[in-house]
Amino acid sequence: MKPHAEIAEVWPRDGYIRLVGRIHGRPADGSWRLLVTRRARAEQRLDYRARVEGDRFESELPIADLAVPDGAGVEEWDIHLTDGAAELRAGRRLDDICGKKKIMVFPGSSPRT
Repeated sequence: MKPHAEIAEVWPRDGYIRLVGRIHGRPADGSWRLLVTRRARAEQRLDYRARVEGDRFESELPIADLAVPDGAGVEEWDIHLTDGAAELRAGRRLDDICGKKKIMVFPGSSPRT
C-alpha cells in the first residue's frame, strides 16, 4: 500500500470538523499541514495546521470555510496531509466496506453566524 493518511475519527461539532488519524508508509517527522481542496475547483485549496505525534495526526477546520459563495449544492472536498516533501491523500481505507462513499454519511452542519 502506498503512503497515505488514514482518517480514524471525524468529529463535526461546534462549528468545526476535527479529523484524527494516522500516517502510514512514511516517517511522520517534521511539520505537517492539512490541505483541503474543492474537487470542482482545484485552485480553491484551504490550508490548516496539523498536529503530529509519532504517526498520529489531528487537525480541525471551521465548517464555514467549506461554504462556497457560488451557491453550489453538494460539494466534494479532497483531503491531503503534507510535510512539504510529500502530499499524502487522506481517507478511510483500512476496512472492508464496499461502496462506502454511498453508505457512510456524516450529519449535516451549518456555519455559525
